[in-house]
Amino acid sequence: MKINVRLIFWIFFASYCLTGPAGAEQAEKKEALFVIHQIVLDPQDSRRLFSATSNYGILETEDGGRAWKWSNQGLRSFTHRALAVQPNDSRVLFAGGWGGGVSKSVDRGAHWTPMNDGLGNTAIEDIAIDYVHPKTVYVATTTGVFRSINGGADWKSYSNGLPVAEIENYECLIFLPAGPTELLLGTSQGLYEKRRGTDEWRAAEGPVRKEHIASLRLDRKTGYVYAGTIKNGLLWSRDGGNLWRPMDGRISKAWISDVALDAENSMVIYAATRGTGVLKSLDGGKSWQEINDGLPTPDIRCLGIDPRNANVLYAGTTNEGIVKTENGGKSWVRLEGYPLMTMSEIIDSISGPVSSDHDPSDLNIPSDFFKCNQCHGWTDRRLNSKRTYWRVPPNLRDWRPTVERMSTRARLTKAESADLAKFLNAYSRKSR
Repeated sequence: MKINVRLIFWIFFASYCLTGPAGAEQAEKKEALFVIHQIVLDPQDSRRLFSATSNYGILETEDGGRAWKWSNQGLRSFTHRALAVQPNDSRVLFAGGWGGGVSKSVDRGAHWTPMNDGLGNTAIEDIAIDYVHPKTVYVATTTGVFRSINGGADWKSYSNGLPVAEIENYECLIFLPAGPTELLLGTSQGLYEKRRGTDEWRAAEGPVRKEHIASLRLDRKTGYVYAGTIKNGLLWSRDGGNLWRPMDGRISKAWISDVALDAENSMVIYAATRGTGVLKSLDGGKSWQEINDGLPTPDIRCLGIDPRNANVLYAGTTNEGIVKTENGGKSWVRLEGYPLMTMSEIIDSISGPVSSDHDPSDLNIPSDFFKCNQCHGWTDRRLNSKRTYWRVPPNLRDWRPTVERMSTRARLTKAESADLAKFLNAYSRKSR
């Protein structure tokens, strides 16, 4: 029997968000530490880093982790999985929300603006920026890929040739600046490649064809590409993704959630694993060692490496915050001082009408709309009947594909689905 690991996680996550007597009793207690999904460092000032978290939004430090603050001004959703910084201008960042879509900042995270015009799915898994043309941005959603050629102002589907995905299939995406392959997409059904000059994706051949690809990383110095899998370790390609082979040894059966590379020495590779901590290779992947001294948990979600000093790394965990090493992984220190909030504070931060000048008398909410609250909440209190911090904003997008995809889960008839999509599209446009 094939086990859908991600589905199990989200079933657990949804049950965690439900409100019951225990949840009500603990509503005013500070929430537990959060999942760190991704870490990015400012290439101009590596003391500043941003982290995408579940439930809390975007976490920021300006001093290497001594002090922290939330970078959430303008965000309409607080669960994020993806972050990207524009390579030629570190003031520009993109954040990908789980249901909240894409948000953009042009002032190093001080303010965010939703950028979802044209998206057919706002559950964002990963973001990739074209190194050559930085205004070209790609996002992998749970069900497809979209591209913007104007810095996120609008999006168009970029999914020709990809298999139809109902939910949670497309996970990681990287842009390749040179060679015949333009993009690589990691999915639960294998690796897909988009060649330059072609209009369609195609399944990559070799050992990546049927693997569940959970992470991708490009070494821009050598052109090597690394693909982390859920149960069969790390695969790598020396020719831009054409031919792949597995790495042997201790890493061969690990669940690889992220890879970090030494910008100066391509022989040094770090791998974050789910259950084995952090692995390090000093010989290009021929051998690996565990570097877990001081790690509070072996469940590591992501890595961030200082581009100027590869001995400085940050590791994001599932429930122990962020840890840091300044000696290449010989020892780790758990960072502290996060500005934790209560569940009520989180909900209040993301709740309210989408637009202050929106007239409630114009809403005309369809009678069956609240069936949608079975899966998640809504940031607009008038659309919400569920106490949870997994809330979705009715942001500007085409809601028809999402409503149709979720109609079975919400037990919507075809007529009800059509009414709800029409309502959300009209409401989103008016609330822009």
